[in-house]
Amino acid sequence: MFGKKKKLNLPSFPEVPMSAIPAEFYGETNPSIQFKSSPPLKTKPAGEKGAVLSKAEKKAFDKATAAGSGQKFHPVTLLSNRKFLIISGSALFLVFIIGASWYYWHQATSVSSPAPSTPAAQPVASVTPPAATPSTPLAPVVVSTSTPSANEVASTISSAATTSLVFPSSLLGNTVDSDQDGLTDAEEQLFKTDPKNAYTAGNGYSDSSNVYWLYDPTSKDPNARLIDSGLVEQYTNPVFNYKLYYPSSWSIAASDNSNRDVTFSAENGEQVEVRVFDLDPAQSFSDWFSVWAPDQKISDLVPFSTVFHYQGLRRSDYLVYYFADQRYRYVILYHPADAAAAAINYREVIKMMAHSFQPFGSSASVPSLGTTATSSVAVVASSTASSTISSTTSPSLGPLFPVNTTTSNS
Repeated sequence: MFGKKKKLNLPSFPEVPMSAIPAEFYGETNPSIQFKSSPPLKTKPAGEKGAVLSKAEKKAFDKATAAGSGQKFHPVTLLSNRKFLIISGSALFLVFIIGASWYYWHQATSVSSPAPSTPAAQPVASVTPPAATPSTPLAPVVVSTSTPSANEVASTISSAATTSLVFPSSLLGNTVDSDQDGLTDAEEQLFKTDPKNAYTAGNGYSDSSNVYWLYDPTSKDPNARLIDSGLVEQYTNPVFNYKLYYPSSWSIAASDNSNRDVTFSAENGEQVEVRVFDLDPAQSFSDWFSVWAPDQKISDLVPFSTVFHYQGLRRSDYLVYYFADQRYRYVILYHPADAAAAAINYREVIKMMAHSFQPFGSSASVPSLGTTATSSVAVVASSTASSTISSTTSPSLGPLFPVNTTTSNS
């Protein structure tokens, strides 16, 4: 370790010749630099990679290499040709004008062509009414102010004489009656009574009792008549001459000039319909009922008497009434504004209208309390509709409700 170091055997390298720096670099002498001359650069031909093109050359190059180049009918060539675009646009516009002209000409000739005639329907010997449908309010028609002559009525086939009766549901309830006096709040407004006071007039009788018996529900005088209050008016049919009261604010409409079918309409669309039928003495009421009210039960009818003592029948819910004299049958029906309605507003109104009914040629007035009246009464429930009875023992109206041992007015 501490002995004599061994001599390393290093590889030998060949000697490299060295050149000395030129003498002009010594002694701070600026050297002179000489450049060799070189030939000018040459521009590469167009189309070669890296070539530099002028604007004209570039435009020519793009045109030669574009899609459809050299193809006359190529879409790109056509759409870039201004002349082609003008010609094709003009042609399309001309085709549109020709097509539109043909269409309107065809429509005009189709409308002006007469429709093929059809043979007139032959009259039918007998008419059977169609089956009854769910209750729907009738569309009102303006009442004719002129009175048709008897010949016109006889020669006119009225639609009312062949259209089936539409009956209201027997499940209809009443709308709100705040004071529980029998008049709904809508009827209280109609008759100008207090919806929170069952005895608005203060004459000892409830609002609904006064209205039903045709007395003024707003007057303290128990003999003040409803017809004189301005709350109702009396309607007289111009052809069949029957009479009844109706609310003054309601509208009246007839289905045609025959005036067989008349409707009295409230502003909300609820209606009372009065229909007139010719009476056939050979046809009993039961037979007539089975034809015109096939979905109704005659067992649901009870006797009914008007305030003028004309006898009839009514349905137990007070929404349908039947009367008859020696010439006609009369039907009074209620129609809600909506066939799907569950409640109605004017049940007491139709009761008042039916209670005021007078058939053909009758003329009577509401008797004062404590008086009596006489009348000739037609009974529709008899075996033949033309049978009548003479009533000479009409009940007293005092104190307000007449007593009738043969009919029910409740």
